[in-house]
Amino acid sequence: MIVFLIAGQKKPYEGAVRPFCNFAKGLSEEAEVSFALFNCGRELVKYIETNFDAPIIISNYQNKLIAEIVKLNPQFIIGDDDLSRLRLLNAIKREIRNVKVAVYVQILYGSHAICRSFDIRFLPPREKCYFTLSKFVPFFILTRRYVAELERCDFIIANSKSTATFLQTLYGAEIHGIVYPPIDMESFKPILSNKDSKDVMLYLGSHGGDTPLDFTEVIVKNVLRRGYTINMFGNANIALTIKSKYPGTIYYKNLSDRELAELYSRSRITICPQRWEMFGYVEVESMACGTPVVAFNCMGVQETVIDGKTGWLAKNRREFLKMLDFILRNKEIQMDRDFIRRHVEENFSINTSVRKLEEVLKVIVDDQEKYLR
Repeated sequence: MIVFLIAGQKKPYEGAVRPFCNFAKGLSEEAEVSFALFNCGRELVKYIETNFDAPIIISNYQNKLIAEIVKLNPQFIIGDDDLSRLRLLNAIKREIRNVKVAVYVQILYGSHAICRSFDIRFLPPREKCYFTLSKFVPFFILTRRYVAELERCDFIIANSKSTATFLQTLYGAEIHGIVYPPIDMESFKPILSNKDSKDVMLYLGSHGGDTPLDFTEVIVKNVLRRGYTINMFGNANIALTIKSKYPGTIYYKNLSDRELAELYSRSRITICPQRWEMFGYVEVESMACGTPVVAFNCMGVQETVIDGKTGWLAKNRREFLKMLDFILRNKEIQMDRDFIRRHVEENFSINTSVRKLEEVLKVIVDDQEKYLR
């Protein structure tokens, strides 16, 4: 049995939750899966209960959660690398003999302290204070607890080559495999025609301040000047600031997968102005719907977008705006939308990512058994 540990999450569409739900969908046909939900919101709990015919542990108390997991006697427990959840993973490991604990890395604790691409002005006061003060703490000291918790896990899986590089170079961690987050191709598929569309999608980033407001405003001005409608989703605080200045924008929140797929499908392009992106779920979801993206040529997006074939990758802001203006001025986009979707199917679908996860788990188990012999 494989148990996916999800803690402190409220909604099923959060970036820390979505990969585990999609992994479970793919694995459930071949292996027994379960979820351990710790201090999770009712919306997420209901989603898991509705969509998965699997044992589900729900608890707000750590000892009770661990006791219930012990009863399942799982072979693997998989969680993400949020520091509090890493501690919980290792607490579970101490109580259950023979279980193998895997951490799926997609956050990289402490990265705000050394990265200049974050705009933290729109974060909640507590997070803003923490991220500001963390810049004055030596990175080695700041991440010491995080690295120690990573090392206690049986194996470490990175969600992209970029994540793997940072893990090895900045944190000194040894990884055991790279598995891309899986995309549900049944949920994200072309729904409405976007031929000659005057709509564009604009992603405003997540909660960590990964979207620069100044550059986003320049993008909005250029798009509106060309007569397009801008459909925004992501960070609510940035959206409210933009909407107050630019009435021609529309903000969507709490979108279901179906609603998001419809917006992708009817849009000419999806614009992603983030530089810090370990994988890039939005870019891949958009491409799954046949809609190309405009993004920066760095980090995880380099691994998911084929420049000139499934989207456009800019080296800097000037080139980004130049590409965007060219796309909006030209009536026809010379890209094969069927090819764009096939690219996602072959590299990032549930089937593809689950196969890779199974390979990684099998290699680890085989290696450990050989070592024990």
